Amino acid sequence: YGQFDGNIEDRLDKVQHLVSSVNDQVATPIKVHQDVNLFATEFSQVDSKVSFILGPGRMIYLLCIEGSLSVETSESSGVVTASKHDAVEMQGLLTEPVTITVKAKQVEEVETGHAAAHLIYFEMKQDGGGGRSDI
Repeated sequence: YGQFDGNIEDRLDKVQHLVSSVNDQVATPIKVHQDVNLFATEFSQVDSKVSFILGPGRMIYLLCIEGSLSVETSESSGVVTASKHDAVEMQGLLTEPVTITVKAKQVEEVETGHAAAHLIYFEMKQDGGGGRSDI
């Protein structure tokens, strides 16, 4: 087993790619034997934002760790708000990419002493189902 502590400068107000498949050519600090990617972002202030592309046939699970966020896509007129410890599942389109924009709505003091809104998201092959079925 290994560990990667990361560096705040690599994820502050931008997306840091932390984990990828051993089959991908992209360089990440951690490689796994799964078709999955893990990204992290910390926003330094309210209204900071990042955008990223969700490829065709892909999906994400986004977790708001600290602060609160708004999440919107290029294919929807709605905005989803996620607060601390909320998760969002988003299914992409099967035939074309989707742009996802995440914006900090609220920041809070984190363990390093600075203010941030913090998120991680996992990107993987779309499973076609998604959503909770237990409620």
